[in-house]
Amino acid sequence: QNFQRHRKLNLELGQLVSITGASDRGKSSLIRALCWVVTNKPSGVEFIHHGTDSAMVGIVIDGQGVTRIRGKGKNLYKIGKKEFKAFGSEPPDEISTLMNLGAINFQSQHDAPFWFSLSDGEVARRLNAVVDLALIDQVLSNLNNSLRDSKWSVVQITKKLEEADTA
Repeated sequence: QNFQRHRKLNLELGQLVSITGASDRGKSSLIRALCWVVTNKPSGVEFIHHGTDSAMVGIVIDGQGVTRIRGKGKNLYKIGKKEFKAFGSEPPDEISTLMNLGAINFQSQHDAPFWFSLSDGEVARRLNAVVDLALIDQVLSNLNNSLRDSKWSVVQITKKLEEADTA
């Protein structure tokens, strides 16, 4: 409500969303509105629709409503009726935990394709943030050790069989 060009807009979005349409219809402002709730960015009040006092964006996640409100004398998040104020530049922890999203979940129209625009080291860092690569490395190391030990055992058993056959 009152976020950039949108006076009031209600959408039901699925897990994977692609937004398309004609130019200057508010696609980017929709992404910015969702990103604002998730990351508390953009800061300031420039996104509030001209001629109105406040903006509000709400998301329902797992049946719980999260609302972000900013305007004259208002700067807060809500989960249901519980209000969160004085939270700094990041969303309150309860909001972040519930949404389980961050800036990494958003791509704007001018961003390069995500993985292709990063260096090898940055891809590794981002992957490690998603999955514990150290754990995967440990499992692979253990598997390699087991495989090496098994191959050695096969060689030893084969030698003993050959010795038994010649005896």
